[in-house]
Amino acid sequence: MRGLGQWGIRTKVVALAVAGVAVTGGAMAGVSAWQSARSADTTQESVTDLVEVSVARTAAGAHDVVATQGQSTAARVDSLLAVALDVLADSGGLAADDVGRAHAAAVELDGLSQELTRLLAVFTV
Repeated sequence: MRGLGQWGIRTKVVALAVAGVAVTGGAMAGVSAWQSARSADTTQESVTDLVEVSVARTAAGAHDVVATQGQSTAARVDSLLAVALDVLADSGGLAADDVGRAHAAAVELDGLSQELTRLLAVFTV
């Protein structure tokens, strides 16, 4: 049996190989962890930038759609108002007396409505 200081060449080579593999593995694990953390930070920054750009692009698109719809609605209202003013002008315009007639017609219609309500009440009893 050999003493502690009498290792053979085979044992020394195996020990050296095991130590080399362990040191290399430890170094690779350390570098890998360092690169993973760096990569995670870079990825987080990239994703944040992409999300900000995407949100800005979506908001700009929504603004454009709403603005276009508002302009379209305003143009339609302007067109309908022009037609209404043209029809009003062709029919002689609007005078203060016409407002009185419109009110009288509304009162008459309200009176007819009340009369119909009374008649319906009589016939449904």
